[in-house]
Amino acid sequence: MQVFRSIDLHLEGFREEAADLALRSEKWGMVLDPRRLTVERLTLSAAKDPIADTLNFSALPKHWSPCELDLQAEINGQVYRPVGGPLPSLQEDYNYSPIHIVESGPWFQHVAIYDLDLVATDGSKLAAKSWLEVRAWGDRCIFEWFVKPVRKDVVELSIGFKSSALHVDQQAKAKATHVRLGLSFTESRVQPIAAQKEVSIQAVAKNDYTLSAPTVAYSEVADAWEIMIPKQNWDTDSPAAYNQAYLDRQSRFDLKLKNLSSQPQDLSLRFIHDYHPISGFVPMLLDAKGKQTGIPIQNSKNWHSLPNEPYPYEGTWINQTTRLTLEPHSEVDLQYAVVHALWQGVPASSAAQLSLVGWGYNGFWTQMALGSWGETLCIQPGRTMRRAFITDVRPFEMLSTNGLEYDWTTNVGGGDIAKIVGADGQYILWKGAVREFEMIGPNLSHVRVRERSEDERMQLQIDTYLPRSHSINRSYFKVRLDVLEDIEFSEIALFQLGSDYYNEVESRKIAWGNAAGLTTVASPKAAEWGRVMDPLPLLGEQPWVSLYDMQPETKRRGLGVRGMVLRDFNATLSGQLSTEPWLLCERTMHFLNAELTLDPKVKQLKAGDRIEFTMELDIFPLTAESYYGSNQALRERLAESPDSWELTAYEAQEQGLQINGKPQVFPAVFEIDSRAKSQSFTVESRSPMDVICIAGLSQPGTWQLSEQLDVESLELGDRFSVERDPQINYDPATQTWTVVLSLVFPEGATKRSFVVKQL
Repeated sequence: MQVFRSIDLHLEGFREEAADLALRSEKWGMVLDPRRLTVERLTLSAAKDPIADTLNFSALPKHWSPCELDLQAEINGQVYRPVGGPLPSLQEDYNYSPIHIVESGPWFQHVAIYDLDLVATDGSKLAAKSWLEVRAWGDRCIFEWFVKPVRKDVVELSIGFKSSALHVDQQAKAKATHVRLGLSFTESRVQPIAAQKEVSIQAVAKNDYTLSAPTVAYSEVADAWEIMIPKQNWDTDSPAAYNQAYLDRQSRFDLKLKNLSSQPQDLSLRFIHDYHPISGFVPMLLDAKGKQTGIPIQNSKNWHSLPNEPYPYEGTWINQTTRLTLEPHSEVDLQYAVVHALWQGVPASSAAQLSLVGWGYNGFWTQMALGSWGETLCIQPGRTMRRAFITDVRPFEMLSTNGLEYDWTTNVGGGDIAKIVGADGQYILWKGAVREFEMIGPNLSHVRVRERSEDERMQLQIDTYLPRSHSINRSYFKVRLDVLEDIEFSEIALFQLGSDYYNEVESRKIAWGNAAGLTTVASPKAAEWGRVMDPLPLLGEQPWVSLYDMQPETKRRGLGVRGMVLRDFNATLSGQLSTEPWLLCERTMHFLNAELTLDPKVKQLKAGDRIEFTMELDIFPLTAESYYGSNQALRERLAESPDSWELTAYEAQEQGLQINGKPQVFPAVFEIDSRAKSQSFTVESRSPMDVICIAGLSQPGTWQLSEQLDVESLELGDRFSVERDPQINYDPATQTWTVVLSLVFPEGATKRSFVVKQL
């Protein structure tokens, strides 16, 4: 971790004792020590909730079995085994990590462990470059070990994988510079992976700007069928990040999948892209008629590169991964589609794993975007860089520092969630991060992160949402903190707007209020670090906080104004319900921040306590002149009160949605009654555009949604074209589909009525 203050210096740098990697699916689990190159524990037991297993990490040794991973390199009769090599000092390389998380998501994990020393039993070392790569699926794991001696000696390599308790004994050998062992975990057994041969896959490009035909090949390295998406014609003469001539572009490829065998075939598919604008896009699997299937796709990408320290997998790449099952002797026609920027005329929301290979550090960096001309919101489970959960955040549809439309704007990011300092004055680390991509757009992106505290006394769940928008960068954080054992603390920040080391805007004023209006404006004193305003209660409905009034010399076109609105808050503390949050303000490296906290009298959390809240984060363009979007009402507000608290106050007052008269906290959900043939509901919103989820559908094609307008029944999209073809997501846990609507509420028509019919 990158840390600088006395509260967290015990976490500085790369800590070998905290480097274990845990993989867990519903079928198998493994704990790997990447420094000693050993498998500490293995399980072949089924798990209905694999995440609960890893969150209870200290209990794994009681339930999982010992296992031996034996890597051997033999040269001229001498046997060498790998261990983690020397670590550079922080002065030599502050952001060094020998572990690179290359790809990570719901289907496929790829981790590379570099800079290994090869040591014989007598302590002698082999002069060689060595690293280990692990690729894992929910039912398979591939170990690939590389040894490249300085001298061109013949090397005999072997990988052994044994567990006497689980009756596992597998091995692979090779006289080469690398050896690969692929293991399949089926029915509590471990067997060598059998390559899929009785499958036929064809892919055809449907766009004339795709310059050649896709190719299909089976990859033994990934144990997957890989479809290579060819180069496309993207005119890069535009100086902006995205050429606005291609705003409506969608790429489509016809797929024909055949199972030639008499057995079901579980098919792993990977789409390997050539270049296209990378900061935001939505991959989809459609049926033969072009309708969304809702099948989840893992969106992994990278664009980082350090020319002086090249590593494999650095640079620009885009890999999409999914799985499906083909019935015996079946043939399935699908379409693979990529929404590049706009969805039905409005910038699409997207979420992806962004690899840090070529940048430094290590972690589960998650990048979310509106459109495809820069990051909109980034989160960092693990908080390795600058100890922040919320990292890069940028204004939306605002001129860049170069005065360009559809270009990257200035970073106004930085924030944290559940920053807790113990009674001993030491920061309590959140670790064991598990990230789930629940939705990746185009109407709504949703990423869930679950973590445990270092001593396992607390668990934390953060659901991050980015809805499609035609106004501002508006995101949501739904937080739940559960206390498992009593814990005392000296400091608690439930939500930081501007974290300790990541605070990118020089705001001079802080204002706060609620749905009724402004409460107070303050200009806290100057300082380098520390508290500059005493804690005070945030009273009233929909409390909000604004950080604004920038230094004149920092009023660049790319900057934005930050605000937060607390949409709901409930805390059970020592058995008593509290609905009153508190606010305090600090200087972090002299920058002003805002923190949601508890009543300062509370110095202990007791077992059974729970804190839940939903925070809306709003990022506004700085001025009307710098805003180029189509929302005229927003432009008028920016012209009337630029760089002001009024912008956040307006959002607190004007954002609010009801379903059948019941107020909703984001995201609004209407649950389908599977027994009903037809159900009606009304939606009322104070916002020009709002998101509603219809959950519990048995199939994506078994429902029909229509709007009731007076006596007329209209199909979705007939009245407002931006609503056509709503987002569809499959939920494997419930085996149901969710439809995500992005509805328009024009002025004077804030209430709309709909009917859902089961076909």
